[in-house]
Amino acid sequence: MAIKIQIRGDDAAAWTAANPILSEREMGIEVDTNKFKFGDGVTAWNSLDYAVFRDITVFDTRVIATPSGGVLTLDCTNNKLAYFTFGSAASAPFSVSILNATNLLQFDVVMIITGSVAITMPANSYMYQSDKDGGRWNDSTKVLTLVGLTASYFRVIFTKVGSDYLIEASPNFV
Repeated sequence: MAIKIQIRGDDAAAWTAANPILSEREMGIEVDTNKFKFGDGVTAWNSLDYAVFRDITVFDTRVIATPSGGVLTLDCTNNKLAYFTFGSAASAPFSVSILNATNLLQFDVVMIITGSVAITMPANSYMYQSDKDGGRWNDSTKVLTLVGLTASYFRVIFTKVGSDYLIEASPNFV
């Protein structure tokens, strides 16, 4: 007979609103943030600390980022790996500004694109050879053009190589 173990989970807002007391060693997961806490049998959810099994200065949780004023600003303070996702679909050209990337090794941006959007990458960006096909990347202008239907997802991975960024773009990523 198989044994099934199920862990309690809900989105962060629901956990905060309910503010339950988890049993000792009971785990609760915020399904929208991927953060989790362990109960002690007496402390309510809102007063519990998030569990840490790794150095949280190395990784970042998902950060919502949306172009504003024609610029997508990605702040990578104190991170070696970071993950950004768009809050809403982009349908106009924008440029990417990367801040505080001293210790950055790699980061992902999940972009939601509607129509044809030209994205100007930092001057020290280079595209993987396989992604240069189809005219999506212009190496002299550092412009990546993504074409999506209504709210199409794209994943753009930035890998730091010395002081440069090697870019890989994957269409229709969900």
